[in-house]
Amino acid sequence: MKVGSLPCLGPIANWLELDFLPQLGVAIGGRDVLALGFSPEQIAAALEPHSPKSITVLAGAGEAFGSHAHVVGDICDPALFAPESFDVVASFAVLEHIDVAAGFANINRILRPGGLFASLFGPVWSSPYGHHLFVDPNDPLLNFALWKLPGWMHLLSSPNEIQDFYRQNCYSEEVIRAILDQIYETPNINRLMYEDYLTHMNQYFAVTRMHLLYNDVPPDIYRALRHKFPHYTDFSTYGGGWAGVRQERTPS
Repeated sequence: MKVGSLPCLGPIANWLELDFLPQLGVAIGGRDVLALGFSPEQIAAALEPHSPKSITVLAGAGEAFGSHAHVVGDICDPALFAPESFDVVASFAVLEHIDVAAGFANINRILRPGGLFASLFGPVWSSPYGHHLFVDPNDPLLNFALWKLPGWMHLLSSPNEIQDFYRQNCYSEEVIRAILDQIYETPNINRLMYEDYLTHMNQYFAVTRMHLLYNDVPPDIYRALRHKFPHYTDFSTYGGGWAGVRQERTPS
């Protein structure tokens, strides 16, 4: 399907604020919290005001997190934390970038009995902006978060059609290669459909609350998506907020 024929949907609906834990019914006061993906400023705005007992930050190297313990690593790595280390694991804009099955398994392992996992995450592959295209933050055709890109082009348009679209808009071959790499090759996103997230989530957590971010799907686009991906039905959910209680797992 030609990229230019796809709808431009604009911003997502039903936005969830950064201080999302109370909106998901998650209380962290007096609890040991592991924070995934939060910047120091986001921790100050969304976690510290709720008076947790402790905050441990799992993030990249080179950032300062004040008095909070800072661990560099990947949430999929079981060597980082001992079992039952935390009461709450909170993640922000992380799930779309990890091996969800491995990450959920490890979060389940490091939560204490009755522990909570809460997450606010972004574009999933089945959504209009699931390509997570981010080549130039200031260019609306190169930054998914400016809400100007044609919806579902990564699902309904071929690589050649995407190339043609950007060539017609006078982009260089170097930029076009970067676009195709980000959409199809980079390991920075996991390319999971929203229903895949639910399947993995339900294996490890009993979901207590959900807040979905979405775009409406035009009927003709929905029919095209269902025809191409017959095992999936949700092409509107961009991501959202989840909260779930750790489910006990029987050792294999």
